[in-house]
Amino acid sequence: MPSASPSRTTESAGPSMAANVPPPFNTTALQHELELMADVRAYFDIAHQRILDDVQRAIDLKFLYGFCDGLQEFMAERLALGAADAKTQCVAYLAEDPSDAAKREALLSQKKLESAMKTLNAFGL
Repeated sequence: MPSASPSRTTESAGPSMAANVPPPFNTTALQHELELMADVRAYFDIAHQRILDDVQRAIDLKFLYGFCDGLQEFMAERLALGAADAKTQCVAYLAEDPSDAAKREALLSQKKLESAMKTLNAFGL
């Protein structure tokens, strides 16, 4: 009579259950296939990275360098660097705004005044 214990073994299940259990996984028989899979995966990883790098280079070439190629000619044309009075125009482009110059002079004179006040305060005046 079979035992009433909750744990059942393959012996108590009968011979048909023991025949359905597969043998342990044998890695030595599949070693060549595993190495091939590893090589394919490594090749895929390298190829994937190279494709990503090529996409980045193509974007740089088409957009960034394409923009830079026309920029110098555009700026020379718009700034009228080929005109007869190009030198005076460049000086005007680089000239300081008169209101900014006045503000700077006021700030410098205020700094000089503050420095003089600190010197006088050091003497106790």
